[in-house]
This record gives sequence, C-alpha cells and structure tokens, in this order.
Amino acid sequence: MRRNGRWEVKGVEPNREAANYAQQRMRLEVFVGRLEEVDLPPASFDVITLWNVLEHLHDPLSSIRAVDRLLKPGGLFVFSIPNMESLEVRAFGHHWVGWELPRHLYFFPRPVLASILASTHMTVLRWDCLVGAYPSFLLTLRFALQQGQGSTWWTRPLLALARSLPVRALLTPLFYFLTRTNRASLITGFARKDLA
Repeated sequence: MRRNGRWEVKGVEPNREAANYAQQRMRLEVFVGRLEEVDLPPASFDVITLWNVLEHLHDPLSSIRAVDRLLKPGGLFVFSIPNMESLEVRAFGHHWVGWELPRHLYFFPRPVLASILASTHMTVLRWDCLVGAYPSFLLTLRFALQQGQGSTWWTRPLLALARSLPVRALLTPLFYFLTRTNRASLITGFARKDLA
C-alpha cells in the first residue's frame, strides 16, 4: 500500500520483536501494543485492515470498538477470518485449520460478526474469499494426516504430492469454485463505518 505512494501506513503489533522487525526491515511506523491501547487520534484512518487477527484476540470486541473509533466516517474496515461455512470444515471436521486451538480463541459465524459490527456503527458491504484456498487446504491436510496418523513414512510423500504442480493443476477448478462461492477456508469481510 505504501509503495504506490498514495497511502500513509501505520501498524500495530503486540509483539515487540515482530514490531522491531517491521520497523527495521520494512521501515514502517509500528506501534507496540494492542489496537485499543495505542494513542492515535480518533477518526484519523480511511482504511483499517486486520488480516487473520480477530480470532486470536482475547477481547475482539474491544479491538472492533477501537477500529470504529479510529475510522473516519465512511471509512473501510477490511478483515479476514476462518470461514465457518467452508467446505473444508465439513470435510475435515476437527482437523480443519480454522479451529487451530489454542491459538484461535474465537470463531465467528458471518451473521454474528455482521451483528457485532452493526452494534459498533459499521455495516458489512460484502464477504469474499480472496486468496489462500489451496495453502489453507494443504495445512488442513497436514493437520489431518499428522493428528490422525501421526508422522508416518507415507505422510511426507503424500503432502509433497499434494503440493506438486500436477496435483495443484488438477485441483485448480475445485479451488476456483470454492473461492468464487465463498466456501474456501479464509473469508474477507468489507465493512464501512456509518457516515453519521
């Protein structure tokens, strides 16, 4: 976003080492702490993004309220979460990558999250599966094989086969369909802050 010269980019990262890395390697202005603790002026951002963050937070509602406070009226909140309506959650059950306990603390059905956002002056405009369908599938497959069978002599070759170009090409139509119908493992929400 910053590279095209049209955006002023700021970041928030609770992990000091990760924040230092972003500051030093990427030359980004990164605040150390949680979003709701950072001293930033209200209504000062046109866009706020949280990529695969909400499910990891101990208090996601406080962070959503902070987004509401920091967005300008009409501003855009873009976030991604595990998709509870994905085909993989049905196919793989408790091995699905979206569960990833204990790192994922909350799971959001889309109507519930839309209701939460509405209570904080934001309206969901749309949901889209943008990217990551095949990598998420590979991670789910790895979880399923290792948790179900343990690390056996055939799990590594099977995962290597699943990562291979011919298998990936063969499965491309399926993952294209899952992405287009919003049934992939990750989904992105686009919400706009109310104007009044």
